[in-house]
Amino acid sequence: MSIPKDSYLGGYQSGLKQYCTYKSGFDHGLRGKEMFKECAAASPLFARGYHKGFEEFERQEEDKRLKEKKENERAEVLSNAIRRYGSKECTSNFQCVKDGTCRFNKCEHNGAACSSDYDCRIEGRCKSESEYVSSVGEWIQVRVCEY
Repeated sequence: MSIPKDSYLGGYQSGLKQYCTYKSGFDHGLRGKEMFKECAAASPLFARGYHKGFEEFERQEEDKRLKEKKENERAEVLSNAIRRYGSKECTSNFQCVKDGTCRFNKCEHNGAACSSDYDCRIEGRCKSESEYVSSVGEWIQVRVCEY
C-alpha cells in the first residue's frame, strides 16, 4: 500500500513541528550531536536550544579535559615527591611507620638495641609538599611520608 506524497509530506511537517522544540534542540546539542538541519529550518527555537545545549556540551568537555590534566599533573607531583623522599603517599603520621630489621640485637638502620624487628620500627611523619604547576595555573599539594 502506498501513501500519497501530499499525505506523507504533511505528516513529515507535522512531525517536525512536534519534535523540533527548544528542549529537543538543547538535548541534541548537549549530546554533542551535529545540528539537525531540517529542524533548524523548521523552527528557530530548535536552533536556539541546540546552540545553548552545544555550549554546555563544550563547557563540560573542557571541564573534563582540565580535570584530567590536573589529575595527571598531581600524579606527576606525587611521583616526584615519592622519588625525592623514597616514600609513599599518606594522610596521617600513622601511615608513616615502616618495618625495621633487628640483627644480632641491633637495629640495622640506627644500631639501637633490639630484641625483635618491632623494636626497630621507623616512625616518620606525614609531610605536605606543594608545587606550582604552570600548565594548570595552580599549586598542587600532596602528602608523603618523611623518614
